[in-house]
Amino acid sequence: MIKAYVITIDELDDAEYAYKQFEKQLKAQGALLTNTIGILSCHADFLQSPVLPRIVESLPFQVVGTTTVLNGVNAGGDYYYLSLQILTSDDVEFKIEKTEELFVDNFEKEIAKTVTKILRESPEQPKLFLAYSPLKNDISCDSIIYEIDKTTKGDIPIFGLAAVDHTPHYEFSQTILGSTGYRNSLILVSLTGNVHPRFTIASVKEENIKKEKAIITKSYRNLLQEVNGLPVVTYLESIGLSKEDVQSGLGVIPFIVNYDSKLELAARAVFGLTPENWAICGGEVPVNTVLSIGNISQNDVIETSLKVVKEALKEKPQVMLLYSCMARYLVQIYDNKEEFNSLKKEIGNQVNFLFSYSGGEICPVIREDGKLINHIHNYSLVILSL
Repeated sequence: MIKAYVITIDELDDAEYAYKQFEKQLKAQGALLTNTIGILSCHADFLQSPVLPRIVESLPFQVVGTTTVLNGVNAGGDYYYLSLQILTSDDVEFKIEKTEELFVDNFEKEIAKTVTKILRESPEQPKLFLAYSPLKNDISCDSIIYEIDKTTKGDIPIFGLAAVDHTPHYEFSQTILGSTGYRNSLILVSLTGNVHPRFTIASVKEENIKKEKAIITKSYRNLLQEVNGLPVVTYLESIGLSKEDVQSGLGVIPFIVNYDSKLELAARAVFGLTPENWAICGGEVPVNTVLSIGNISQNDVIETSLKVVKEALKEKPQVMLLYSCMARYLVQIYDNKEEFNSLKKEIGNQVNFLFSYSGGEICPVIREDGKLINHIHNYSLVILSL
């Protein structure tokens, strides 16, 4: 069994004041058990602040996570917050490994090396990987998940997210280990022992997907180059969208792809255009995949989020991690905090949770034959319940 404690800090500059906030909340929650880890989410400015090292260096356990634009726990959340979920257990072991910096010419080798080390040193096959991925235009999260699966033979479910931040092009997004940020490194946490993960996903509603379908005719990993034999910008203009729509980025055009009839449809966000006018997508878009265009509104975000969190709560979990796509954040044009606040109100004090926004949501889906398939999502809220 895993117990979860949650803490949130709203002080960015005064390290001692922030530490007193942290210490007071930690003492109120209970003792640590044999094995402990911290899951962190914070504004990127905390990586330049004395607050994060002051807190992390006081802890008898390791902390991992990512930067984000908004995060929170049961007690509250906001933009310039640091939120920490402490997982502690007598019968679950946590092991952390970080890759070297990942680039196009080395990421396959580095991921294989890191995963192999985890497997070799684990007392048994891990029941779950938590993955904290860098957000990179040239290496999609799909490619990262594929390389992990290649080493594990797809037998270990993976849950996690890609880092984001508060800037238009996410240039300060980083994964975090301890109090250090990493622009290009993947961090993995393996869980072994008495672990029984459950996964829930909210995405674009089926009725919001246009009936017209197209075929991807040229692509490279997460770069969409041609649709129906047309350059992607020309295709979008042919259905009434403009190059400016694409350049405005996430939250404007959900691309819905169907590349495996045995799995649910996958939504793909568009981060922008390359100099060649190729669309940079939040996951792989293979050739011959069926493509549709969807839409999502602020009301859709709230409705789908509340629906799936109610489903997840029925199982009475001890722990909840909730990662929501930046697209869902941007769609909330009237109040960017509405999704978080709605979930906070629904969950109440039923379970200690951590919420964060993401540049790609990593969560398994269930195939028709019942097998879990690790998958990268966009426009989605994914929930891990333990």
